[in-house]
Amino acid sequence: PPAPPPRGHPRPRGPRPPRRSEDRWGADAIGRAVGLLTELHVDRASFGWRLTSAAGKDERLESSALSEAFDAIAEYGDGYTGQVQISLPGPWSLVTALSLTSGAPVLADHGARRDVIQAYAFGLAAFADKLASLGMQPVIRLVETRLHPILTGTWPTVSGWATLPAIPEAQVYAALQSTLRHLPPVLLSLPDFDPLPLQGKEITAAEVVRNSGATAVSVPLASLKAHGWEQLAMISEAGIGTWMGLPPAAGSRPKEVKHWLNRIMTPWN
Repeated sequence: PPAPPPRGHPRPRGPRPPRRSEDRWGADAIGRAVGLLTELHVDRASFGWRLTSAAGKDERLESSALSEAFDAIAEYGDGYTGQVQISLPGPWSLVTALSLTSGAPVLADHGARRDVIQAYAFGLAAFADKLASLGMQPVIRLVETRLHPILTGTWPTVSGWATLPAIPEAQVYAALQSTLRHLPPVLLSLPDFDPLPLQGKEITAAEVVRNSGATAVSVPLASLKAHGWEQLAMISEAGIGTWMGLPPAAGSRPKEVKHWLNRIMTPWN
């Protein structure tokens, strides 16, 4: 993929063809992420991925798939020295997808949360170093889609009859900062720029992005409302780069291209 735009300038991100997990280039996002955990082991149970004391079959399969993906990058990117974007779940999205051996959610265990986030940060950094060893400039796109239920205490328990306690803002930001600190330029991808209502106040998207330490931000253009554009302006003024996510049909016809170009340029100007 092309390099991120200069700071303060938007750049549309082109449509991507759908990928199925059974295709050669298809990938389960959480599976790829657990394959990067350093010194932690996982396997797949009926309720999803869980931490274990030793490597199992599913972990070995994901590690093998990750190695194949790296080999493919090395083969098809031979001689390329520009920027390469790698998309993976953010640390909090990964935490919500994992369970302890008992089946209890990692999100509810402070020590397990810390261990997963730390192991993931080191694994991401090691993978970025491998890409850099090929002469490429890695850019990590971390997709965080679950900050709202984590901060507001609305993430469900295993039974679904209750919710887990909210994680304090300071812990959420500290985990993002500790992850990003080990990495090359990071593009933080959010589902929208709506504010998060929290204990009688609102956390704005600009606050989340600034406190994460990200060098650029990505947001789906179709979901960006007037309030979101205001947040985007604040982020841009803070020197943080901007990526616009376009819907798959954005490049299907000249009329669609013009429509989405106007959707960007009119409010930006």
